[in-house]
Parts: sequence; C-alpha cells; structure tokens
Amino acid sequence: ARAVFFDQRVHHTTGAGGILIYVSLFEHRATVLADQLAMEKLGAAEIQLLCDFLTSELHKGDITTALCTTIKVAGEKLAAVLPRQSDDVNELPDALVVIE
Repeated sequence: ARAVFFDQRVHHTTGAGGILIYVSLFEHRATVLADQLAMEKLGAAEIQLLCDFLTSELHKGDITTALCTTIKVAGEKLAAVLPRQSDDVNELPDALVVIE
C-alpha cells in the first residue's frame, strides 16, 4: 500500500491532503493511508476508523458498495477539516487503480 501511495503520487499534492484507500483482494487486506496534512487534521484514530469501516463493509461481500461508501465517508470527514478552497484544483485522478 505504501508503494502505491508513492507510485500514484498521493504524497505530492500541493496541500498534502491526499488519502489512499487500498484493497488487496489477493491478500485479503485493506488499509487507508493519509498524507501529512490529512493525517494531522483527521488524526491517526480517525484514519483507523475509516480502515475499520472499510474492512467491515468488505466483509459484507459487496466490494463496490464497500469502496463507494468508504470514499463517501472519507470525503465527508475530509471536507469538515479541509474544506475546498475556491482556487482548488483536482491534482489526482478520480479513478480506481487496478494493479494486477
């Protein structure tokens, strides 16, 4: 997950507010990694709660819903502590990255 975090340049956003939601179906592992400012604003406990939520949702068996719901919850939590500024630009693609 950390390699993907760096490979996908999540750590290179201007505001250091990026988050990576990582799921390995092969390894049956999931994690949520946050860049510096996102970690400072949300805190490690909140990031862990997001990961716990993700794994709980994944155990229900619907991967698509688990990912979509976790992304929505993460966005809501981030918006509360890192509100969008008028000059913000989306620096990362809004896309699922599949690594085979």
